[in-house]
Amino acid sequence: MPEKDFTPKPGAIDIFTTAIAAIIISSWPSALYNYAVNGNLSGLGAGMMIILFAILLTPFPYILIDRKFNIFKNNDNYFLIRFLVPFLYLFIAAPLGIFLEDKLPTGNFTLDLKIKSVIIAGHPEPIYIEPKNISLNEISFRSNNPSIATVNGNGIVYGVSTGQTSITVEYRGKTKDLPVNVKYIPIDEIRIKTEVVPLNSEKELILEVTPELNSDSIESINSSDEEILKITYTSIGYSIYGNNTGVANIIIKTKSGKEFTYPIKVT
Repeated sequence: MPEKDFTPKPGAIDIFTTAIAAIIISSWPSALYNYAVNGNLSGLGAGMMIILFAILLTPFPYILIDRKFNIFKNNDNYFLIRFLVPFLYLFIAAPLGIFLEDKLPTGNFTLDLKIKSVIIAGHPEPIYIEPKNISLNEISFRSNNPSIATVNGNGIVYGVSTGQTSITVEYRGKTKDLPVNVKYIPIDEIRIKTEVVPLNSEKELILEVTPELNSDSIESINSSDEEILKITYTSIGYSIYGNNTGVANIIIKTKSGKEFTYPIKVT
């Protein structure tokens, strides 16, 4: 007796899996739109592999194959191959594709980078990165002129001297230059809050620096007469001590070369 031909016919399970596949495929236009608008290749390869998995879930490719090669002899063969193929693909080919996708460069630079328009020399400023969940291990930073600004592996820029340069940021094989403008801001004025010190007593020397945020620094603070007024430096700051009655000047010098003098009276 000749062998009876078997033609796969979609059943309830086929309809159910086709519906799942349709849901998966319906999300794909948003990925294509992202690629068309932003030129973002990220996720494109992995997404195509997921679409192929969705197609393999449906009965249609197996029906077409059977019409061409007549490989299904009974329902057992049909359902075995029908469910073995897509899930075998899912657990072997798809993870491999996602791994390779991560190694490929994106079409365009996909990070949003920002930094303050002006960086004050002597002060660190971070590069703000969006999205925030990006691992810094995937990003490298390089200053194009370290004599003006330096940058560390965490994207913290440190102004060194006045000038303009750029920080090159590399992400997945693509680079972007971020302009950096560094300004050196000196101290304009230093005031002290203490004018009188009691004899044989110590007071904290409180300084008011303008502008508060500057690139300058105090190089030295000295007394014009240590027999009258002595200045000491501790881990928490400067203090003054009245040794003898009289008037002595406090002389403050900054790194930029400015000098400020204030009289202190010991009573």
